[in-house]
Order: sequence, then structure tokens, then C-alpha cells
Amino acid sequence: MIKKVTDNIDLSGVSSPLLPLIYCDFHFNSGDAEGVYLQYNEVDELTAVFSLKNGCVTFSKVRDADFSEALMFFSFLGVSDILSDCPLNGDFKAFSLLEATTRSEKTCDVGTLSEKSKLSEYQNIYKLLNEEVGNFSNWYGNFSRKINSGNALGVYKAIENSVVSTATATAIYNKNAVISGVFTNPLYRGKGYVTECVKALINLLHKKNVKNIYLWCEDDKIPFYEKTGFNVKGKIYLRKV
Repeated sequence: MIKKVTDNIDLSGVSSPLLPLIYCDFHFNSGDAEGVYLQYNEVDELTAVFSLKNGCVTFSKVRDADFSEALMFFSFLGVSDILSDCPLNGDFKAFSLLEATTRSEKTCDVGTLSEKSKLSEYQNIYKLLNEEVGNFSNWYGNFSRKINSGNALGVYKAIENSVVSTATATAIYNKNAVISGVFTNPLYRGKGYVTECVKALINLLHKKNVKNIYLWCEDDKIPFYEKTGFNVKGKIYLRKV
């Protein structure tokens, strides 16, 4: 049985690297169907937690879940993507899940997004990420609200007033954070700018008492992230419906 969460959500009893995304999907949803759903078994035990945002589902298994029921439910909602911390039925692509295990004490010369940031700072970052994040108004509205409420962080490297590299923690919840949006302008790669951004972001997250910092990537990116203080933790699964 699947129920939609309507009251304030407490996910403290669930352990998953996807919890920050699920939590933020609950607090920053924009449609009637969007938000968090709970799946229960026949004896009323919680089996899975998942969220719906912009046609994409983030799914976290708690115990033996009814994957067929969940997939039928996703199909009914017109879901296009499924991100999961376990392999569901079907053709899922596996990505390596990494966790930050060290922090750099080196001070990095980067800019930081905050509640005082100007629209132009977001616009400059968007120029790097626009193929990944879609419409600017939707991205800016969602991301700036999370920045202002402390549920996200972002840093960027500027050269001659032009933003050339960025790294963002797009979801922060209960001392956990997910990093994504790590990108450098192709003309400025190989200069260590994105390494500066990632290390600076990790330091900022530690200052906010974030204990667990995750990201996922394809296997060929693992050596880079290992150099910035990450170790392989497991797998994350993505399926295009």
C-alpha cells in the first residue's frame, strides 16, 4: 500500500544516501502529485520511501519492498526517470556511489552562493549547467529557495569576472548532503579549478556539521574524486522509463 505524505516528514529512522533528495522533494515540490510517498506491507511495516519531482522518482528501500506495486504506481504517474539505492526490476544503469572521507584545510579562492547572492551569480552558474538543469526560472526558483533555507550550498570559480567552474550540494538534510552539478567550462579544464570548488564545498559542508557527503558518478570519474577525498561506498541505480 502506498500513501502520500501530507504532514511534516520525519525520515530520521531511514538510512539512505538519497534521503536529502527525498526530503527536499517534499519541502520544495511545486505540483499536486509531487512530494513524498511511503509504501507499507500487509502488516503495516514501512518498506520504502520515495519522492516525485518533475516527473522523476527517487526511491529508497527500507526493507523487502513490493517493487511491482511501486513500478505500476510510477507508470500511473507518468514517471520518466527512477533513481534508486537498490536495483529494482528492469533495466537500471549502475553508478558508483562515493562518500567524502577527508577534508582539505587549504583555503580556496572561490565564490559562495548564500541568501545574499545576486541573481547574476545564479545566471553565471546556469550558463555552465543549462543543459543539465533545464529551464532557468524553474532551476533558479527551486535552487535559490534551498540555498536561502540552508538545504543547499554552491560554490564557483571566477576568472576575469567569468564563472568557469562550479560545484553544488543540491540537497542537505539531517547531516547528510548530495553533491551534483560539478562542472568546468571545457576551455578551462586541467587547471585544477573544479578540484578547488569540490574541496571548498566539502569544507563548507563540514562547517555546517554535515557528516555524510555523497555523490555518484560513472566509473571513469572515480580517480578524480578519489584525489579530492572521496572513497567508493557502493552503487546507485538509474533507469530511464
